[in-house]
Amino acid sequence: MLAVKEKNVKSKSKSLLQMDIEMVRSWRNLLFKHFNLISANLIWKISFEKDKEKPNNETFHLFKSTDEINRDERKFIQGYYGNSILQESEIKILERNLCVGNHKDCHIHFTRGDFDVNNKNAVNHRNKVLKQKQKNNEYYNENFIKNNNNILKLTNKIRNTILVNLESSCISKTGKFAAGKAWRNLYLYDDKIFIKNFKNDFGNLTVDIMLDASGSQANRQEIIATEGYIIAESLTRCQIPVRVYSFCSLKDYTIINLFRDYNEVNKNNKIFDYNSSGYNRDGLAIRTAVYMMKNLNSEHKILIVLSDGKPNDMQCIPSSGTNHIQCDYADAMGVKDTALEVRKGIHNGIPILGVFTGIDEDVPAVKKIYGHNLVHIKSLERFADIVGIMLQNELKNIYE
Repeated sequence: MLAVKEKNVKSKSKSLLQMDIEMVRSWRNLLFKHFNLISANLIWKISFEKDKEKPNNETFHLFKSTDEINRDERKFIQGYYGNSILQESEIKILERNLCVGNHKDCHIHFTRGDFDVNNKNAVNHRNKVLKQKQKNNEYYNENFIKNNNNILKLTNKIRNTILVNLESSCISKTGKFAAGKAWRNLYLYDDKIFIKNFKNDFGNLTVDIMLDASGSQANRQEIIATEGYIIAESLTRCQIPVRVYSFCSLKDYTIINLFRDYNEVNKNNKIFDYNSSGYNRDGLAIRTAVYMMKNLNSEHKILIVLSDGKPNDMQCIPSSGTNHIQCDYADAMGVKDTALEVRKGIHNGIPILGVFTGIDEDVPAVKKIYGHNLVHIKSLERFADIVGIMLQNELKNIYE
């Protein structure tokens, strides 16, 4: 009788403990759902570890320190997207400068997509990346003649525009005053009475190409990889230094995946490693790109962004002194923030050109972001013509 009673007490205690556990789990999930966070498991950890010396003793863990949270999240991101190419100290400096304002509490992960072979947690994602790379290459090769023609055409457009504007000197609105041309201003109202000298090389120009790699691009991955490759290869053939990378976001991390750097002229094929996943915090990505480009020695810089123009991230815009309510980073707020970062980039002397890869209904929103520096690509048939005109206009602005 006593044994049965003890058994009932133990059973009841275990049942109550289980109820408490379920209640905490329910409360935890409700809280995280309310604050629109992606995964409670990486923030708070509830685990039950069996003590080897006391098999019936269960240890209950609820909270983790901030450092533990950051380490766990960064480890997860590295396992999913590849090892970081920056030291922790370098990352902290960047985040102190970039993850502020609307992007407070966000993080940035720089990678080349090189995975740790010993990390078994992201095998499925790594396999997905490899399969998509194969699809990207197959798509390009299936349309090789059309793609190669686009490269030849775009290369010629860029080269001819630069050569025309890179003469040793020309008549301009600014430069050294040409006394012999003064009469043209008096009688013909022509303000081009100055001589402007140019450098006879391309070394004073660099171009960054940033590809939107969010999940919304899933149905266009092969096309975007091809478009990025065509632009990069055309610039490379013109001996213009180019850097290509993609961006997406997961949890509170924006991932910058570098495919090729300025001096890696033989690595354009790495662009076919492009694959989409997660969300996209366009404003932080553009802010990061501009920050990287500002410190370059090149006199002229251009940033080209291939995007569907739909900023959308699970990490909210934090409350501020005047606004005590968190806002979703999506729709009008996402567009507004991204447009602001584009304006800041232009103010810093970096033209930002948008190559729109989305659908017609999103055109009004993307126009708010990029203004007149925008082209809409509906097919690859006229890709070189459309992008070529945009680049020609920008190059003329640079060298006037």
